[in-house]
Amino acid sequence: MNSFFKLLFSLTFSEFKEKKLKTFLTLSGIIVAVFTIVLLVVLTLSLKQGVLSELDRFGPNQVILSTTNVVGQGPPIGFSLFSKNDIDYVKSLKQVDFVLERLTLIMNVEYNNEIKKISVTGVTVSDYTKKLAQAEPVKGRFFNNNEKNKRVAILGYKVYKDSFSKNVDVKKKIFINNEPFEVVGILEETGSLVQDSMIYVPIDSFRKTFNLEGVTSMIVFLKDNVDPNNFVDFIKNKLNKKIGKDVVEALTPAQLKNIIGNILMLINILIISIASISIIVGSIGITNSLYSSVLQRKREIGTMKAVGAKNFQILLIFLFESIILSFIGVFIGYILALLLGYVIIHSIQHFSPYNLIFTIPLNFSIAVFLFSILLGIISGLYPAYQATKLPPTEALRYE
Repeated sequence: MNSFFKLLFSLTFSEFKEKKLKTFLTLSGIIVAVFTIVLLVVLTLSLKQGVLSELDRFGPNQVILSTTNVVGQGPPIGFSLFSKNDIDYVKSLKQVDFVLERLTLIMNVEYNNEIKKISVTGVTVSDYTKKLAQAEPVKGRFFNNNEKNKRVAILGYKVYKDSFSKNVDVKKKIFINNEPFEVVGILEETGSLVQDSMIYVPIDSFRKTFNLEGVTSMIVFLKDNVDPNNFVDFIKNKLNKKIGKDVVEALTPAQLKNIIGNILMLINILIISIASISIIVGSIGITNSLYSSVLQRKREIGTMKAVGAKNFQILLIFLFESIILSFIGVFIGYILALLLGYVIIHSIQHFSPYNLIFTIPLNFSIAVFLFSILLGIISGLYPAYQATKLPPTEALRYE
């Protein structure tokens, strides 16, 4: 049996070596198909993992409130707001323990004569802010209660380290839309690109300095005996009636995770469905290559049969070639996709505030290589069967 498998390897690789161009063209179809599928799946899975890691900062008793109505254009950007009355109403509810206000805008930030566009978030000065940040200062400190109306700032780690050619240190001044703010703290690196690329300022000072009102979102901390899912329905209906438009979105972190997971799953299904066309084309390429190989190797097949080779051994020779072709094509496509995926994800992390975490699930990798074997069997079955049907006398007469 061992000698037979040695023969299988010998015949297969001598065939590939003899017909290099044909082998390369056959492999190309499989490589392109697998490369496309794996790259797109890796990117969507990495995006999902990055988004979910952002949501892990929120606790089970929190509700995220946001609006969909754009109420402003121009400097710094157009944005959606809850009014002061909306904020006061949410704070007054008996189910609510605390409301963390957030006002996030993309603004021009200047340091050391360099100007960059950076996300600036006005936040409520509170112990809840520290909980939501889930990061300790590596330099300096958090805001204190006496700084609600002061122009002070805390920098995410990437703003401190990467945004400017010279590191922004504690006690230095940065200029946000030409207004000076003193840096009082640098947060430790969290691995969250959004959080690490943010500048935090006291929301009261933020509003006063730039003549702003309202908030872009609210993180509502509920009392221990309140069901977050019931509160979501309640607050959404109340605020939409109060505002007079269906513009309020209320979600728990768990609901947001489910929505994002479902959307990305549908994207994956769509991607795989489209890319499956390439897989079909690649498998047809293998079938065509092996079928023409059967026709070209009739004399070789006849000789093997004449010296006692069984039909199942002939079948195995061509199936083995098909499986090896498929496996090599899948392996090359898989490795190329991982390499490019790694480069893309780390480039996005470095040059943008979006958070992708490079992710390769083990079950996905196993499925890819099991699929390569299945593809090889399916593609090679018909040519291999045709080879077994050749009568030895007819095959030996073939020139």
